[in-house]
Amino acid sequence: MRDIVFLSIGDWANVGASLAAAGREVGMDCVSFDYKHHPFGYLTKSSLLDEIDPGFAKRGRGDLRKFTDDFKAVVLMHSRSPAFFGFKKEDIIEKRSWQKWAAFHGTTPFRESLLGFNEIVDVQLFQTADLSEHGMVNEQWLIPPVDTEYIKPVFSESEIIKGKGLVFRHNPRHEICKGSSVVNKVMENFKSRCNYEFSSEQKLWPENIERMGQCDAYIVSMGETNIGEGEWGLTALEAAALGKIVITQFGGLSKYEKEYNCVCPFVVVENSRLDIAIEKVLTISPGEIVDRQKQTRKWVEDVHSYKPTGLRLKKFLIRDK
Repeated sequence: MRDIVFLSIGDWANVGASLAAAGREVGMDCVSFDYKHHPFGYLTKSSLLDEIDPGFAKRGRGDLRKFTDDFKAVVLMHSRSPAFFGFKKEDIIEKRSWQKWAAFHGTTPFRESLLGFNEIVDVQLFQTADLSEHGMVNEQWLIPPVDTEYIKPVFSESEIIKGKGLVFRHNPRHEICKGSSVVNKVMENFKSRCNYEFSSEQKLWPENIERMGQCDAYIVSMGETNIGEGEWGLTALEAAALGKIVITQFGGLSKYEKEYNCVCPFVVVENSRLDIAIEKVLTISPGEIVDRQKQTRKWVEDVHSYKPTGLRLKKFLIRDK
């Protein structure tokens, strides 16, 4: 049998494709399916559901029961109901005698669906710390990985920082979701002490990664975002993989460091005081900025690249022989 199949109807942030790639990195036979390729132009792509169920995209749902029998584990991505893929509750309960079923929960639009999976799946995977407070049973924290082979570090040069000052950047895809008005207002007060680059111009994923690389420190978000108030998503990890000082909220910091057994290198905004976090970064010497950037990149490689995420995924979903 093959190992894990990830099923999506709209793969938010390309997470299903990334998790399948992480599984393949550690030797598992994993595949992800979606009804269309992601519009952001991610390089890692899911296979299309139309390839195994012609007409799926046009109908908006289909029957994948026969196909999924080839896998040891099935993951329903982004809290999508089993009915979208042709499964009934009793079908899944019967299959669980020999096959593991999981649901992956991520962003705000899907939060109301969480408890509906308690009686259906074996494992519930969640992306952000706040989701662990919603009453899920058999929950496991699985932060999606980033491709550290493609995203190479772009470390700052201390002499350039000394001469021109620090460059902060904030490039949201959704200004309201990322609290950009708050970020811009705070950064206005620091314009005489640093450089601040803001743009919400929509770019394809490879171009956005290149743009994010053109700074010393990256500001992720403020306020209630599309991934939950006080939490961060893949943009933060992408900035970290680029070797940037990452400034973000992180309500689940203590939970994270206990669960993942590591120290998170982010500059965490506490009590919504972005100004204090910016001030903290501005007091760091240019040499230490570069050292911290290198530590941040290493943290991503060790904890959130494909290999460690694939091993975590395997532990959660593949039954012991």
